[in-house]
Amino acid sequence: MVRESLIPWHRRLALTFAALLLVQVLTGVMLVFREEFSALGLPRANEARPISMLAVENAVRSAYPSFRLEAAQFPSPITRDYVLKLHDSSHKLLLVAVDPTDSSTHELGSIASVLEGLRVFHEDLWLGQSGRAALCLEAICLLFLAISGLILWWPRRTAIFKSMRLPTRGPARTVLFWWHRTLGSILAFLIIPSAVTGSILAVGGFLPSWTPNVTPPRQRAPTDDDRVAVARALFQTLSVREVRFDAASGGIKRIVLREPGVGLRAPITDINFNPATGSIESIVAAQHLKGYDRVWAWGFPIHSAQVGGYCLRALLVATGVVAAGVATLGVGLWWERRPRSAQLASLRSRG
Repeated sequence: MVRESLIPWHRRLALTFAALLLVQVLTGVMLVFREEFSALGLPRANEARPISMLAVENAVRSAYPSFRLEAAQFPSPITRDYVLKLHDSSHKLLLVAVDPTDSSTHELGSIASVLEGLRVFHEDLWLGQSGRAALCLEAICLLFLAISGLILWWPRRTAIFKSMRLPTRGPARTVLFWWHRTLGSILAFLIIPSAVTGSILAVGGFLPSWTPNVTPPRQRAPTDDDRVAVARALFQTLSVREVRFDAASGGIKRIVLREPGVGLRAPITDINFNPATGSIESIVAAQHLKGYDRVWAWGFPIHSAQVGGYCLRALLVATGVVAAGVATLGVGLWWERRPRSAQLASLRSRG
């Protein structure tokens, strides 16, 4: 009885969210290797040397005077360059790399810009909080589809492996049914972690910003180089990952640090500055997070494949490919089994 009542809900929700689920899965797969794809257009530096934040900013501002700095990502083993995000008065996005060997600038190609746009779309559908609400509902729906699919698939009397068939011959509806059923049963176990962590991140977008948990020292860092130096001195075991610039003053207002070789614990530490005076306004240390902040910080590196190395990334890509196949098979199965006429629909509704 439970299985029979689940079938129409499984079908209706799947058809309702099929397009959004497919788009989210495909964009998520593409973003798994976002840094590697973005680095394809970067010239390879021979030997990196320390460079001041002021030199990076001056190089970009002199090359692109009509753009304002929004954020700067520090070099990683993959990019080996500073990657800066800029916007002009019309909010046009521009991604520029600064070579730490000679401070030369290099405008990133369309691949990096497209991936940045996909990242924003994947987070909120370009709709802000409304998009986050839709994604939260989508994640709940995805959890229901995975769990209900497992219930519908779970064999009653036959062995588990006998209930997993991939026929290549027979009526189209029979072939589609077994491929959807078998691949869906495998996918359900793989997609549940992504659905859970995705819902955690979506809900986190509606909550207040993280509560400061470290008393900031009473010192001022008037220049951007001073602020980076203060951040490194306060957290010597962490590395600077990214800085955010204030739109009005152009100075650094936030520094994001993370632990090299991110593990399952919270990866991000924030230091927020007063961009005008350079005083430290608040510090959020990863090791002191509590409550939902800690849950969010646990879910983020898993959902974004920042743990497990390339093995987890490959698994997420495979999961995305299978998910796209299962969604396509499900739509095809519905199309084959749909009523062909009003009379047939009336007969089916009567049982």
